[in-house]
Amino acid sequence: MKWQGLLVISIILACAGLGLLIFQKREEELILLKNSSFLEIKVRVSTDVLSEYQDDVTTLQADLEVSKKQAEDLKTVAEKAQADYNAKKGQLDTCVGDMKRVTDETAAVENEKKNVEDWFNGEKGKWTQETDVLKKQLAEFSKLCNFVVKTSEEGMKLTRLYQMDLFSFHAYDKR
Repeated sequence: MKWQGLLVISIILACAGLGLLIFQKREEELILLKNSSFLEIKVRVSTDVLSEYQDDVTTLQADLEVSKKQAEDLKTVAEKAQADYNAKKGQLDTCVGDMKRVTDETAAVENEKKNVEDWFNGEKGKWTQETDVLKKQLAEFSKLCNFVVKTSEEGMKLTRLYQMDLFSFHAYDKR
């Protein structure tokens, strides 16, 4: 019986060992199942995140292309504005130069006008003074008339001419 008891014990031990091995394998299988489930979730999340990043990259590339196009358009507009500015600045410089020239010419003409007016006023003063002297001389009774015989025809003519000249000079002065 020894032999049979040993056989039964070895079969029981083999079954127990086999049961223990099966239990361990199940535990490993559960751990691997949990790990694979976690890894599947991790892969799905990573795939979602990656697809979001790829969408963001695509959106950013589209925005970058739009921004580049806008930058080129703005550069073109800026170059045109700079050219217009340069043209207007040239026109402004020309106008300022013309205005300065006209101002200088106006100042020269005003100076010349002042000089002419000063000369004219000086000449007018001289002529006024001279006419005043001549009027005074004309108004005075000529000493020559004292010596001219007024009863003679030539004497009357001379004294009349003298009086007519005085009359015509005053008539001319009133015009």
